[in-house]
Amino acid sequence: MNTFAGGPGGPSGPQGETANQRPLTAMLVATGTELALGRSLDTNCAFLADLLGSWGIRAARHVTIPDDPAEIARTVREAFAGYDVTVMTGGLGPTEDDWTRIAVARAFSCQLAYHPDIAEGIRERMREWGFPCPDNNLRQAWAPACAFVIPNPVGTAPAFAVRREGKCAVFLPGVPREAESLARTAVRDLVLGLRPGAPGAVRTFTVKAAGLGEGRVDELLRDILRGSVNPYVGLSAGMYETKVLVTVEAAGEEEAWDLAFPVLSEIEKRLGPHHAGSGEGGLRSAVAGRLREKGLRLGIIDSITAGVLARSLLEALPPECLAGAVSCPPGLRSLNAQNYLSAEGADLVMSLSSKSAPSPGKGPAADGKITVVTHIRDARPRIGAAWSRRRRAKGGDFFQITPVSGPPSHLNERVAALACFQLWSFLGDMG
Repeated sequence: MNTFAGGPGGPSGPQGETANQRPLTAMLVATGTELALGRSLDTNCAFLADLLGSWGIRAARHVTIPDDPAEIARTVREAFAGYDVTVMTGGLGPTEDDWTRIAVARAFSCQLAYHPDIAEGIRERMREWGFPCPDNNLRQAWAPACAFVIPNPVGTAPAFAVRREGKCAVFLPGVPREAESLARTAVRDLVLGLRPGAPGAVRTFTVKAAGLGEGRVDELLRDILRGSVNPYVGLSAGMYETKVLVTVEAAGEEEAWDLAFPVLSEIEKRLGPHHAGSGEGGLRSAVAGRLREKGLRLGIIDSITAGVLARSLLEALPPECLAGAVSCPPGLRSLNAQNYLSAEGADLVMSLSSKSAPSPGKGPAADGKITVVTHIRDARPRIGAAWSRRRRAKGGDFFQITPVSGPPSHLNERVAALACFQLWSFLGDMG
């Protein structure tokens, strides 16, 4: 088995690789004051990182910067000096705060050049849309003289690119639909032209660990998390599961799988019963998958999480897998709720309660501590004495008392995560 350490290298790549051996590296930049301040969400960099990875180009850095010409120019110089590929989105519109054209010209010490054919294309596009063409829209016909312009088939803002010294910098509109369209076509040809031949692949495989904290997963996989770069293994913690991410760089899909397979197998072996599947979906998706496979409908009785458990499962469960949910105060859980859910078609009923109800302003919830009683039972009707005896012995039930602690603000989510893991385990044991 391979050994592992560190992560995918930055500008210079892994130690010992020659320029032709190492994967091309990319820095992705999103411009926009609204993005830098967190008022809008940048989706372009995530899309571009995944797309570049499918071409064998390692997205080593993401940066978000405001609409400031000095900051844009500084970032462009830094990216071009340190990475093979720079892709920047935003700042190519017709308004006063669209500074990318001017800033890029400054960064590469060149003038702006006017492109009459681009201007005519902008006028024609505006006519097609039934709008007059304001003079400020024609600002988009200017581009750095050292760049070549890339027509935009789905918008008015053309892209442009600079290629020199074996590197490439591409500047795309910030509108996601336009950036994605141009990235799939013009950008692909540009960046793959830097190193002719097979494009290669950067692939990430995901293994989910449930019922364990990030620290415990780290202990189980400590030696795997160390070692060489390819494959690179890292952790991504969440409330419901910890994801183990295995990233490989290879000449193609088959080689990527060959590199990843022994590592994935060893990780799954070490996680044992806490291995909650693979792929991008989380633990709740894994629960949904097992319910769907078995053709079961779930009913929920919840006197702890104030509906958090039901809402979290509703995000993942298709309607045919959820019979209903009953939320009731501690101490009021009764056979009436179970009978109601059975009547609604529940095949399984999972109930959550606490051994001791917190008093107002005090008690387990206020202290960030609670003892959870989880009961999962098969609610499907059966006929015959053998089934009755089994039910009386609770042979088909799951019953567990578990202390749970954490910040009071997150306690409901922690209990819901615990319940999801217990339900996932119960479904796996059903055979």
